[in-house]
Amino acid sequence: MANAKKTHIVCYPRVNNTNQYIDLNTRIWKGCGFSVEQTDLLLSEIRHVLTIDKQSVLILNWFEDRVSYRSSALLEIIKSTFILIVCRFKFRKIIWVRHNLNPHSGKAFRWFSLLRKLLSSFSDAVVAHRPTQQLDIEYIPHPLYLPKAVLVSRASATAPFLIVGVVKKYKGIVELLSVWPANLTIRVVGKCSDSDLEKEIHTVIQSRKLNCTFVNAFLSAEELEREIKSAKFVVLPHADNSMLVTGVYFHAISLGVPCLISKGDFGHYIKSEIGDTPLFSRTTIANDLELLADIDREALVQQSQNNFNDARIESRWLSIVTYL
Repeated sequence: MANAKKTHIVCYPRVNNTNQYIDLNTRIWKGCGFSVEQTDLLLSEIRHVLTIDKQSVLILNWFEDRVSYRSSALLEIIKSTFILIVCRFKFRKIIWVRHNLNPHSGKAFRWFSLLRKLLSSFSDAVVAHRPTQQLDIEYIPHPLYLPKAVLVSRASATAPFLIVGVVKKYKGIVELLSVWPANLTIRVVGKCSDSDLEKEIHTVIQSRKLNCTFVNAFLSAEELEREIKSAKFVVLPHADNSMLVTGVYFHAISLGVPCLISKGDFGHYIKSEIGDTPLFSRTTIANDLELLADIDREALVQQSQNNFNDARIESRWLSIVTYL
């Protein structure tokens, strides 16, 4: 631990108000004894990067997405390559945390793939929050949103089923609503910036006369937690070939709120960690929902603390940052 206390972590990107992931991992890294600073690795920040101690470790999250959300992907790939070269010479170690199998945006896929290859070659280790045979990665469990057990009573659940968080195509919401039983209440809450996707959701709700409320709005951290606490089940219909894990799941189980997960690699991984996890398939959803039983929330919280506790995660980060 003495060496760990001397380690300085530089984390990309900085915390933003739409995702608590960086805050969660900062808690973990500080628990390891590391000091932590954050950066957006803009060209204007390179001068500061050059002043950072050479024994520091750079941890990159979603760096490959830089090319998906810029007006000029070619210009962004040039800038990002330059930044990676500078960082490769500057930092003792670069760790790339891979969050997705494929990009969530269809823009500039060729450049995205190139940047992903560059990241793989420039990094000393690639980390993911789910073990997978598809990738050569170091597995580190995803942190819980609350380090200590919190149990939300089932009696407080006013929404039988809830889909919550930023609304994007890869989350499979339209596909789920296309087969969702019309007599079952479901609530969809989160910001949708894709006008075509928003129209698709409204169309399927209206055409199938679903008992579904769609609230297109940005949620603060407090509002997000309040929505999760109100649910009997949080529904996760994500496309299996896109993401590795989803933070909404770990937020929900931190509060003892069970999730109903689409069958696939992520669902089977969670079931291997948390045995009493209901899975569904779009082709059998009516039967799956009919057989759905109440989940013991106290047991769920206990299992989540056993399998995704800070001590276990800190141990893995210590091993990778300090010794790998």
